[in-house]
Amino acid sequence: MPRSRFRLVIIIFIIFIYMFFPIDNPKFKTPYGEVEGFYYNTDNGKRTQVFLGVPFAQAERFEKPKPYPKWSGIRPAKEFSKGCVPIHLSLGTDISEDCLYINVIKPEEDPETLLGYPVLVFIHGGGFIGGSSNKYGYESFADHFASERILVISVQYRTGFLGFLSTGEENLPGNLGLWDLAFALRFIRNLLPELNGDPDYITVFGQSAGSAAAHALSISPHTSGNF
Repeated sequence: MPRSRFRLVIIIFIIFIYMFFPIDNPKFKTPYGEVEGFYYNTDNGKRTQVFLGVPFAQAERFEKPKPYPKWSGIRPAKEFSKGCVPIHLSLGTDISEDCLYINVIKPEEDPETLLGYPVLVFIHGGGFIGGSSNKYGYESFADHFASERILVISVQYRTGFLGFLSTGEENLPGNLGLWDLAFALRFIRNLLPELNGDPDYITVFGQSAGSAAAHALSISPHTSGNF
């Protein structure tokens, strides 16, 4: 058989395999419905599961977060969500008031103990006036943590005037961004059985304002028992 014809047969065979035996992407179920992510191979050759833009809540303007509407079928979780609205707007910024999402970077290997993976919850920085989780990507979390059998979840929350504006009165007491994070922590804890995470081994950390938020959450009665 001529070499060119042999190559054509190989190509047709590969196309046939992909058409009738598609690669099964990773999935898991949230309280709202099932999501589908993708695989990422780390620098040290470990395969991880990545789920981007998984909704954890919705919120009306200047209102506390509430559960996200349920969906049917499988929701793609392969792209970061839009960022929350910052104080300083600029052209070309991909933002939305619908921005309460988490990103999950999960080890492929089995956990070292029967209790599940240790869990890291990352809160982005931005001085509480801006910032987003997509700024940090997922590759570094996978390369440095998920490859070492640590489950990583990054959280996005409202910033700027939509997240922290307050009149000092009951109608607008403020700190909605922190309420978003408190809701996210409860949501994440309920997800851990699906993700094989250890609910007694959750560490919340952040960068810049994210670390300040982690400290505030650690002393709040509204997050007691969630990490």
